[in-house]
Amino acid sequence: MDNNMYTYSLPRPSVMAECVLFSHDNGRSKVLLIKRKSDSFEGHWTFPGGLLKEGESAENCAMRELEDQTGMKGVSMRQLHTFSASGRESGGWTVTIALGAVVPFQYVKGADDAVQAACFDVDGVPPLAFSHEEILRVALQEVEGISCATNDQVFFQRTMDKLSDVLGQIRRSAHELHAEVGQTYDDQHPYGYHLDMVADSVRRYGHYVCADEHDVLPLLFGAYYHDSIEDARLTYNDVTAIARKWMDDRQTHLAVEIVYALTNDKGRNRSERAGENYYRGIRETPYAPFVKLSDRLANISYSFQNGNESNSHMKEVYRRELPHFLNAIASPYAAVDKRYSLPEEMVERMKNA
Repeated sequence: MDNNMYTYSLPRPSVMAECVLFSHDNGRSKVLLIKRKSDSFEGHWTFPGGLLKEGESAENCAMRELEDQTGMKGVSMRQLHTFSASGRESGGWTVTIALGAVVPFQYVKGADDAVQAACFDVDGVPPLAFSHEEILRVALQEVEGISCATNDQVFFQRTMDKLSDVLGQIRRSAHELHAEVGQTYDDQHPYGYHLDMVADSVRRYGHYVCADEHDVLPLLFGAYYHDSIEDARLTYNDVTAIARKWMDDRQTHLAVEIVYALTNDKGRNRSERAGENYYRGIRETPYAPFVKLSDRLANISYSFQNGNESNSHMKEVYRRELPHFLNAIASPYAAVDKRYSLPEEMVERMKNA
């Protein structure tokens, strides 16, 4: 290298090329993975790939690493996506270029720093190291001819499974918060009973609206904490401090904005507490329409299943309010951003209750 060549004295990321190879076998879509032999995530499954050498293109790096790790030679791949968000990898600032192709199915074995290589059904991929879950999700959308049953649903569930310990902590924290202020649901259940119903709807339908795996925690936090300002007497800053226990700054902001949007205004009656200003805040906040819909679905389901006088009254209130309610939370951004959308399956369930 010419030592007189000018270079910027700025921090620069490591650049990696990852190979996402799909194939077909007996009508099933497959994806190639390797099991790591050493270093971080030893024994975990990842895509073949590695760091670009000086002067090497992403395509040449991908071909080199694929041959080194699986023995597959001369596979031509195209760039699918570049992943550059900070904090994606535990090893430092890394930009990852995903390259992919559909190739004839073949049996492979691991080599070099791969102890094993294998092709998995895309519906049955084992947990992946690093941020490779996200890479697979994007690759499935980019490569034609690869079928995965309800891709979004599969990845949403897999992300929840991966976060199960943290989600359990958030759930317990929210339950304890409402128990401390003596709040109940229908005068016969701990308020956590209602929070769980709301969260169950988010778990069941969240794949329709979730745009990124990093949004799963804010979504579920919003479900569990949606009444914390109004009913548990927390402030916006209180909720922010709690959310930071489990989330980074971006996730925290998203989660707390959901909670804030779902906090009723001051008012003497139901219509004043949920007026146009309230609904505007919901429509303009990512995921808030969906979490509010989950909250209403939980209340409708409960009132329709429990026939005391109070619930019979609320059943009629909810039925009468439904057209206005759905219109009030329908965001104009939903057409271009699914984070603002209302899953049709949920809407139909409410209409048919």
